[in-house]
Amino acid sequence: MKRALWLKRPSPAMLVAMVALFVALGSGAYAQTLLPKNSVNSAQIVKGAVKGPDIASDAIVSSKIKDGQVRSRDIIDKGVTRADLAVSERLIWAAVRADGTILRTSGEVTKIDHIAGTGRYTLNMAGDISKCAWVASTSSDETTSQGYAEGQRNGTVTNQLTVITSRPQGGVSVAVDRDFHIIVACSAPAPAPAAPAE
Repeated sequence: MKRALWLKRPSPAMLVAMVALFVALGSGAYAQTLLPKNSVNSAQIVKGAVKGPDIASDAIVSSKIKDGQVRSRDIIDKGVTRADLAVSERLIWAAVRADGTILRTSGEVTKIDHIAGTGRYTLNMAGDISKCAWVASTSSDETTSQGYAEGQRNGTVTNQLTVITSRPQGGVSVAVDRDFHIIVACSAPAPAPAAPAE
């Protein structure tokens, strides 16, 4: 004799639990398939929910960051190198022989034009130095002779500096070729104060 299998009708509580389960399982797929592209913005994201691993590589570029938002404490040590700075934000230097040969340089002095016996040296720079300050000296590791050196801009040319070397003679300065050092200090304008953190 076969026994009939009877299925017990689920209780109301069980029905509610099953409906909740199906809604929970299907809501992710619903959101993924029915939400329009770019419809989720910062207002819908809980603070702190987006972490570094959630952001695609190279997704945040400089055009996405407001001026003044990245401070020195936000940059890892050695994260910014000399090559990352504009010429107008670097310390430029060179040690030059009397014949115009560059002994050592920070790299931004690209060429020196010099006519022997004139004491004049035109330094060509890799970038704009019009907002920089400079100092020159005839002291060098190649000579101990006395002398003077001064630097001056070449009119409206923004990437050149002329150094004039001389020595004292009879109470006056006489132009003469001399070894010299030059330092050009540049700095970008101070940024505006950053907005307070939210």
